[in-house]
Amino acid sequence: MKINERIESSFDEVDRLDNERLDNFYTASQVYESLGLSRETIRYYEKLGLLSPLKQSGNNYRQFTVYDFQRLMIIDAFKKRGFTASQICSLMSLDTPEALVAELAGKAEEIREHMILLEKQLHQIEQDRCFINELPQTLHQFTIRSMPLYRVCSVFPAITSFEEYADKVLNRMDLDHEDILNKLIRVVHFDHESGYLNSQICVVELAETAEEGQTYLHSGRCIYSAVASEIGEMNTMGRMFELTSSWIDGQQLSDQGVVYIRPRCVLAGKLPAFYYESWVPLND
Repeated sequence: MKINERIESSFDEVDRLDNERLDNFYTASQVYESLGLSRETIRYYEKLGLLSPLKQSGNNYRQFTVYDFQRLMIIDAFKKRGFTASQICSLMSLDTPEALVAELAGKAEEIREHMILLEKQLHQIEQDRCFINELPQTLHQFTIRSMPLYRVCSVFPAITSFEEYADKVLNRMDLDHEDILNKLIRVVHFDHESGYLNSQICVVELAETAEEGQTYLHSGRCIYSAVASEIGEMNTMGRMFELTSSWIDGQQLSDQGVVYIRPRCVLAGKLPAFYYESWVPLND
């Protein structure tokens, strides 16, 4: 034997043990214990046609081969990459690298879209957490903050105008990813002579810049406060009007005669408490 052939054949030792076991059979218990898969998972894969173990004649016990182990590890790898059972069935039938690349590219795009959604959800959760954490400093206290720009999509009379929700609210939001409360802002007009004048509910969305022909809430410099109210409590608005007016006079400020009230969270105890943001736009 030539030296190069001898050296090359020496590497047969790498796979010798595996090759000797190619004809071995393994029990279901050995599969469960070795791969960390449950009995139900194996049965499910069999039902989907992803796995077809041999059966012993006489007792009908399942027999698994080395190839079954390899197939299960491939299935597990696809599962850990986020593929669904039906997607894995399709993947396991592919026979060209190009076809697999196309499937992987599609999954990558799906994951990227999901990551964008998760980032939005994380941002909303962080905003809620920040609002709640600030309550000891902001509840019925006043500061000057800049209100974001909100475009008005539609309006209706009151929170309980549920008959208008389908047309005025649901048709203007992504039902899978947006919540109703986050789309609503109550707009209350008042003056310091008569008090309450009128109010309505605006369905809004954040905007980066104002566009001609669109309606927007006042943005910019506002008196900001967090407000708490229980269900059925009737004097919250009057109490906050008095507190706000007093603070404005003390600071020698001038408001625009409107307050924006945005629902933020609910503590659903025996007596549910609603927490809101209150924004009162100031004159320059």
